[in-house]
Amino acid sequence: MILDLSKITFETRDKHIFFATHEFIIYKDNFNIVMSSCDGQEMSSVPCPSDYRAFETADLGDAVLLILAGKNLVLFDKAGSSPIHYQIDPLKIGKVITKIFPTRDNNIIIGTRKGSYVQIIHYEFMSQKRIAQSTSWKASNVSDFIVDNGLVYALLDSSFLTACDAETCEVKWNRFESSLILPKLVPYKNGILYACQGALRSYDKDKGVETIKIPISSISGLITMLNDENIVFISDQTNIGTFSLKENKLLWEVVGSQKILDGILVKGQSGKESFDMLAIRIADYLSLINLTIGKSSYYGACKNIYKLHNSGDHIIINRKNNVTDLLPGIENG
Repeated sequence: MILDLSKITFETRDKHIFFATHEFIIYKDNFNIVMSSCDGQEMSSVPCPSDYRAFETADLGDAVLLILAGKNLVLFDKAGSSPIHYQIDPLKIGKVITKIFPTRDNNIIIGTRKGSYVQIIHYEFMSQKRIAQSTSWKASNVSDFIVDNGLVYALLDSSFLTACDAETCEVKWNRFESSLILPKLVPYKNGILYACQGALRSYDKDKGVETIKIPISSISGLITMLNDENIVFISDQTNIGTFSLKENKLLWEVVGSQKILDGILVKGQSGKESFDMLAIRIADYLSLINLTIGKSSYYGACKNIYKLHNSGDHIIINRKNNVTDLLPGIENG
């Protein structure tokens, strides 16, 4: 999605919204989850579980997949055909505790928990079939979970790293750190970058671990990699900066005074120029940071947020009182 920075206008809806585009919207209406066109015409609906606030979504191209409370799966066809909904088998699959990553063969990669063990599963949701499963590890949660270039990287209990083949779920390598590893994991060359003990570390199965020194106080998390060489990071929980791994120097840093709670990556546009943006939540405020130059493009109040996420062309801000703020991107952008 691309935000037009000259037109930052929020739309507030008295509904809990799961997914939104310029063509349709998926939201909770009384006891149902409804998909309707943007002019208000209902296209399809399914019963809504009581624990709907914990949810993940995935855009599958011609459909939208929702998993609610880690167990209720709903598939909405964008053409408006009857949706599919069922409960994921808790014994065979377990409770879904990660984001959803679609595969090239229209299945999904998920992390699940069964009892006191977690595992990575390649799941065929149409036939409710487990295609492959990784080793199970005794852990309470998956702190971070990403899929990149055919590999699944997972961080368990903020201390154990693992990489698995996305197709077969075969474990490629494991690494344990005695100190806390802070999300997010960022793929880099043939391995992974992560923050540990206030420093930036890289791990490669063949090269091992390497600590990369950055001249700042303490790294408290990573955000993303730009142009395969510039790592965007959080320091001291309040500041955002970019460090060039190629030139080994700090490019810029925005210093803040309040803890950064979460953030999502989007694109921004001003005139004919486009750039990478980061939408971040700070207390009861939302800020948009231009990652190219390290400058805030927007800062405004947004209270009672409990989830910040994006669909195909909207930033969605779910609030605790079943109100949702939408920040639409450029249509067909």
